[in-house]
Amino acid sequence: GVLTRAGHTEAGCDLARMAGFSPASVIVEVMNDDGTMARRPDLELFAEKHGIRIGAIADLIHYRLSTEHTIVRIGERDLPTVHGTFRLFSYEDRIEGGVHMAMVMGDIRRDDPTLVRVHVVDPLRDLVGAEYTGPSNWTLWAALQRVAQEGRGVVV
Repeated sequence: GVLTRAGHTEAGCDLARMAGFSPASVIVEVMNDDGTMARRPDLELFAEKHGIRIGAIADLIHYRLSTEHTIVRIGERDLPTVHGTFRLFSYEDRIEGGVHMAMVMGDIRRDDPTLVRVHVVDPLRDLVGAEYTGPSNWTLWAALQRVAQEGRGVVV
């Protein structure tokens, strides 16, 4: 849909799905009398003349992001590590289909500043301890260790 690619085809399929139908649609180009493709101002006049509504893909994207849960929790459990026990939360990304994880230690309260590390996965650095200059100099190990030293925090 439009949350993956902001195109007319995706918008048509999203509208059909949201109306309870199969995610399929037919799209057409409206042409001006001179044979050129109608643009937004032309389409607004056309819509007014024929008593139909017009919408923008940006509006559909905004609506979907405002009303749909794009990330859903799929799991939660304690995870003992050498740095202490973390609470592991797993989330499914309904747009891209991936899984994201958050490792939480300690009591996290809305009103207290919380140490948070958003970790960029680097398999060589994270799994085998490779030492090189890359996009990040933090390993997952170092992030977990830092949160453990603090006694509370989150590694995403």
